[in-house]
Amino acid sequence: IDSAAAAFILQGVLDRLQALGVDAWSK
Repeated sequence: IDSAAAAFILQGVLDRLQALGVDAWSK
């Protein structure tokens, strides 16, 4: 896996974690 693809995947994971965190905090 190249660094660009790894960065893209990592960004997607971080976005998902952030969305889950916001959802958890809002409840």
